Amino acid sequence: MTPNIRTIFFDLDNTLIDHTHAQRAALGDVYNRYRAVFHHISCDDFIAEYEKVNDKLWTALANTEITIEELRIQSFMLTLQHLYTLTPIVKHDLRDAFGMHPYYRERYETYTRETDGASRVLRSLSGTYSLGIISNGFTDIQNIKIDQLGWRRFFSFVVLSEDVGIMKPHAGIFESAALTAKHSPDELAFVGDHFVNDVAAAKRAGWNAVWYNPSRKEAPDVCADAIISSLDEVSELFLQTN
Repeated sequence: MTPNIRTIFFDLDNTLIDHTHAQRAALGDVYNRYRAVFHHISCDDFIAEYEKVNDKLWTALANTEITIEELRIQSFMLTLQHLYTLTPIVKHDLRDAFGMHPYYRERYETYTRETDGASRVLRSLSGTYSLGIISNGFTDIQNIKIDQLGWRRFFSFVVLSEDVGIMKPHAGIFESAALTAKHSPDELAFVGDHFVNDVAAAKRAGWNAVWYNPSRKEAPDVCADAIISSLDEVSELFLQTN
């Protein structure tokens, strides 16, 4: 970690905010509301299939193979199509997918909660460093979450892929953030949970990178400047460095 860091950027989903909790809780609500659609398919199977489909669609979006609107439509459409192969003798109606997405989004917003220690870290660092966000999430939803948690005051920079037109792990979003912050890459640090999208991508852009790895996953190539298992370690790391 270089000693001249001036701005610390954070990933949002599953770093500062518990996205997995909100997503699974909202999908549970979708399952209960559309219970008749799923027949003998369990809620766990529905959620697992949705997450698998959604991950592939976000990768396709990052590679500009689909549009944001296509992602929104296809996330539930493809999930139902895949699940319905398990129930071939039952009559299905894929039009249900069009009602699921708006309901899912409505419910998702109600389950916003921070990752343990996030507010403490932002408060402790904000007096010493300027802080920012780099996120691949939808602009409107990400802004809602930031405001729900009362975090707007902490961030000097909010760089969202939908606004920039480039998604992590592509270097352009980091270059855009560096231009916005008006710092060179060696003066910037990024904290994120995703090894490929956050850590490896930040390092390729010349940034300092901290891997938030609470589940202690093994990395194919350990290139992070620091690896932490709790957000409170971010404060310890940067305030000791400063």
